[in-house]
Amino acid sequence: MTIPENLSTKGLNNIQKSITDVGVKDFFLIDQTISSTIGSNKNDTSLVVDIGKTMVKTIMFSLGKKVYSTSKTSNIECLIKNCLKEKKECTISDTLVEHIKVDVATVNPLDKVFTINTYGRDKSDIVQSIKVGSDDIQEVVFVYCNDVIQDIKNALKYAHINNIVIDSIVLTGGGSLLRGMNTYIFDTLSIPVYLHENPTCDSVRGAIEILKDEKLFKRHLTKEFDE
Repeated sequence: MTIPENLSTKGLNNIQKSITDVGVKDFFLIDQTISSTIGSNKNDTSLVVDIGKTMVKTIMFSLGKKVYSTSKTSNIECLIKNCLKEKKECTISDTLVEHIKVDVATVNPLDKVFTINTYGRDKSDIVQSIKVGSDDIQEVVFVYCNDVIQDIKNALKYAHINNIVIDSIVLTGGGSLLRGMNTYIFDTLSIPVYLHENPTCDSVRGAIEILKDEKLFKRHLTKEFDE
């Protein structure tokens, strides 16, 4: 089972209890960021940026071992929702904001304008039909992406100080599917950027690879519980 990195002992114990409560006797816990890295087919000297729904994690691997890790709260959907509330004077549901992020949002301001017809509630709580374009949310998307790039620059500074050569950046997590994110990072930093076809499944693929490979299993096993 993959788990968030730096999980507290209490968190680990709660997971153990939840699993054993449903009758599972033997199980293994693996750091999700490591699993995602292996699942993305990169496990040498690389920088992994795990862009989740509410959290962005930056993890550095050198010779297959994790040597640097930071995380912070960051929610692009919240930024988009607040932006549209101000511009369109409507409150849009979280589900529809997710569709806007996937279908409309783009990092590159030179892209064509993508649009979507959706719904929101006005100040009188009446449902209104609204049209949202990528240009409506371009500013907050750009701010979000530059925030991610600053995290990467901080990690690269650490790598330089410690004589670590980063040969690639791996994007994983659902947020990495933001249109143009990988290209923008490469154009800004001139470091190869890898993005799997379906990065939301990187963690699952990595867990399978770890279970198949005895050396990976012994190296990355977080904790084993037996009853």
